Amino acid sequence: NSTVAIAFEDKTQATRILSSLESIPEVSGAVIYDRRREVIATYKRESGPKVNIDIPDPHMPETGFYKKTEGDRLYIGSLIRHQDKHYGTLFIVATTRYVSEQIYSLILYSVILLFIVSSIAGFFGNRLSRRLTAPVEQLSRTAARISSEGDYSIRVEKTGGDEIGALYD
Repeated sequence: NSTVAIAFEDKTQATRILSSLESIPEVSGAVIYDRRREVIATYKRESGPKVNIDIPDPHMPETGFYKKTEGDRLYIGSLIRHQDKHYGTLFIVATTRYVSEQIYSLILYSVILLFIVSSIAGFFGNRLSRRLTAPVEQLSRTAARISSEGDYSIRVEKTGGDEIGALYD
């Protein structure tokens, strides 16, 4: 869209293109430069903090893409090209607050989920542990009682046919 506006130096159309950024609340401002580095159009969000939308770095990298962060601001630049011809540059300034809030929310939800899952795992692990060790503890107590009393007629009640049950036989 912006290639035509720049190629024909249509500042009104370029400004209209940038004003569509109003629908993206994270965008604070933007500027389109022609290939001579002259401003074609600018956009500054009316609400929110004042931001500097000057070119953060006068030379674009060879990749044609620029990004830089300063505090809670993200500066993004891209060459405007069509069929390998350079027409201009687009720079956008955005806030990272929304992304930061989303990350903090995800971390909070992850910690809560970890606590819930750990609690459930601990509860079922404890129950399973008691169920597995109860027959062995009963067998151990009976063996200690036989040893201390010398009464070999004491028997343990067999509760299952598994490996622990085999110890009772």
